[in-house]
Amino acid sequence: MVRAAKWIFFFQLTLISNKEELISYPENVVCPDFFKNEIIYTKEIKNLQTKFHKQLSGTKAEKLDGIEKVIELACWSSKKWIPGMFRNMDADVRLKASWALIQLEKTNAIPDLKAAVLTEKNTKTKEGLEKNLKALKGILGVKS
Repeated sequence: MVRAAKWIFFFQLTLISNKEELISYPENVVCPDFFKNEIIYTKEIKNLQTKFHKQLSGTKAEKLDGIEKVIELACWSSKKWIPGMFRNMDADVRLKASWALIQLEKTNAIPDLKAAVLTEKNTKTKEGLEKNLKALKGILGVKS
């Protein structure tokens, strides 16, 4: 929904500005394949969302799977838990959480990701977090 709204905004902006030439936008703005299936919020889907939300505080494997499923099912109420996962003891979970912020376009969590980069001790994980921070800032058009 967010990506579709961004695309519509930029398209309308181009039309309003009366430019003769259409502007091409990067892939992170125009994503026609972002939503592949319609999600109808039945009781079954609600129960699945609750299950995946609970997985965010389970074992490492449950957390990694839960992050994937929260994104897949658009569990928007669970996305606020993702930045808190930067304090997890497992480096894979911290890295997956930073990737999830990009998928969710959760740019309001940039300060949390910056703090995670500053406090990360594992060099490989720190590099991954920095890469994901750069990508998250890129959604806003920030270069650095």
